[in-house]
Amino acid sequence: MCEPIEKMISWRSFFGLFLCAVGVHSLATVSNPSFEVSDTREEIPQGWRFQGPEDAKGKAWSSEDPYDGSRCLRIAAEWRTQSWESDLFPIEPEKDYLLHWMTKFWGQKAWRFRSEFCGVEVICLDRAGQALETHSQHSHCWQTLGWRPAWLRFASPPGAKSMKIRFSVRTEESLPGGFDIDTVEILPARFETSAQPETSLLTIRVADESGALSGARLRLIKEDPNRSVDGGPDPRNVILPRASVVYAMDAYSFHTLEPGLCQVEVPPGRYDLTVTKGFEHRPIHRVIEVGTSDVRIEVPLERSLDWGKRGWYCGDHHVHLYRHGGSMFPSLTYRDVLRFAQYEDLDFLPFMGADKYPSHTEQPRTEQEKLPLYELTHEITEDFWGHVCPIGVAPDCRETQGYDEGPMNFDRYKSFAEEGGALAYAHPYGIFPPANEDLDPLADPRSGLVSREFPIGLALGMPCSFDLLAMEGDANRLNRKLRDLYRLYNLGFRFGLTGSTDFHVEQGRQPLGSVRTYVHPDKFTLASIAQCYREGRTFCTNGPLIEMTVNGARPGGEIRIETSPAAVDVRLEVASIGGLHEAEIIMNGQAVKTLRETEPGWIRGDCKIELDKSSWIALRVYGPEDPNLAASLEGRPLGAGQFAHTSPVYVILNDQPIQASSEAGYFIDWCDAALEAWEGNLPHFPEQRGHDDLVRTRIKQARSVFEDMGHF
Repeated sequence: MCEPIEKMISWRSFFGLFLCAVGVHSLATVSNPSFEVSDTREEIPQGWRFQGPEDAKGKAWSSEDPYDGSRCLRIAAEWRTQSWESDLFPIEPEKDYLLHWMTKFWGQKAWRFRSEFCGVEVICLDRAGQALETHSQHSHCWQTLGWRPAWLRFASPPGAKSMKIRFSVRTEESLPGGFDIDTVEILPARFETSAQPETSLLTIRVADESGALSGARLRLIKEDPNRSVDGGPDPRNVILPRASVVYAMDAYSFHTLEPGLCQVEVPPGRYDLTVTKGFEHRPIHRVIEVGTSDVRIEVPLERSLDWGKRGWYCGDHHVHLYRHGGSMFPSLTYRDVLRFAQYEDLDFLPFMGADKYPSHTEQPRTEQEKLPLYELTHEITEDFWGHVCPIGVAPDCRETQGYDEGPMNFDRYKSFAEEGGALAYAHPYGIFPPANEDLDPLADPRSGLVSREFPIGLALGMPCSFDLLAMEGDANRLNRKLRDLYRLYNLGFRFGLTGSTDFHVEQGRQPLGSVRTYVHPDKFTLASIAQCYREGRTFCTNGPLIEMTVNGARPGGEIRIETSPAAVDVRLEVASIGGLHEAEIIMNGQAVKTLRETEPGWIRGDCKIELDKSSWIALRVYGPEDPNLAASLEGRPLGAGQFAHTSPVYVILNDQPIQASSEAGYFIDWCDAALEAWEGNLPHFPEQRGHDDLVRTRIKQARSVFEDMGHF
């Protein structure tokens, strides 16, 4: 179970006990960094100047709950545009710096989206005092869980001699929120040696096969047999580098700010290091001996599996930055999220952040940063019909004709269908009881965040995929989803099985990509990836990797055979860094063949499957729990240790459709329940009455499709 990270980490105690271990190598001096010393000329902190309305000034040097000492800076957006700016202090040119501070965001939810700017700026100046370059970082964080660390890494330009810091809000309207600042420091981005007594500088370099620095997830614990908490590490033994994002999963694993480089100052002792990177690199465990001298170690990553050579690419299509309150890391930007996606070995990322970012959508994979192929997009949050995640869809599609002309996801899809793109139903089953036939929650108009439209859209011809692995209520509803999805496949519908996390990276509960979708595109572009989602050239997984073919066709493919009965060749290879239990060949919803490990971490098989009617064939895989792989999503069990499932291959005999009429009655009831919910919803949302005829017509059309399939 993944505990909320705010319960695991007290940043005040960590900064007191361990961030002293990373050292205070001040390369430049910030005047009055904790704002305790008063300017003798006026009631403001020495070395800092306030700009803004006079009414705000009296509350801007606050004594209300400071992080350190008795004072902090406050910027309250209710007073509109204002800032705190430091005096100038010297820096060196062409150096990498880290600005680090503690912050606390507070206020109502609405304010975070409406400010023109909210955050920090670093202004670098030349010898004559002329500004050379400004580094800025905007945050759309709404609230933090008390005081939290924030940072900005920047490089000083040639000719830089001094700098100043400015914390500010720019807004023309009064906004119900703000943020506080305390303990501001400027540090070197990299250290050469330890500067603290009785500590040594531990430098860990993680490199890929070519020797280049490569981001990964790390965990560093000081060995101490006398200290443990419920079987996990004592927080006093956890080593965290400054400016790292810490995760509750795997007991304080973290991502560093700089790819492949971790530096901490630690006392002598033995330290356990774990390095992981996605599902295809072998986890690395090292014991490090630290004495009185600085220690530098190289950790070479080992790609033990390479599904990319087979044409498979993985991604997480449901990732946010700031979406709700409770931020642990309020200074992150979408570029950080892209780096962390690379650290987790994701190849593509349709990213649904809520911070400000450029208007471009798809971006190429850059070799210099090794970022994944990404696009900046938005989740479509139709609470009544179901949330969907766009893939290969530009955010400005919301402005296209037809997008808002109808109430359903079907209308959203129609507005961009000619331009490609795909929709994946996210967290689709959270309201349902685990495994029974009950559709009462679907009929209840108060039930939101449920994919009411999914089978209706399929019946109307809307291609989409469905998150089999997702964060669902208090569990994943895996068995119920499998049963219902198999019913739809048995009726002849075709759609892809996918998986995504819905994680908010700044809350630090788990790393993105803990479950993911693998696709097999013709080309490595988001247009081709979206086509894979539409056509079901996918498998979803929280660890196992699958290669399966039926007569040479991969998932999403179709085979046509002119004779009946017939036999098809099924070939498979399954691998996992966490070991495997079994792989089941599923035909028409039933396991027809079970295979087990042929060697540790591998299942290989080649068999013939006989069939006497048109059928669908897929592969389902189970494996044991593994500490480096997620068996739950933010505390919600997935329903198995390791689990993976392909989309089907469709085998058509004598041009006869796949259609099991006995499955249709359930979805007729589904349509009736959706209509009941719609009718109950209208009194509360009268603005939807203009869509009433359209919705009723579509539900009636979908119901007729299921009636025809069931011969009712």
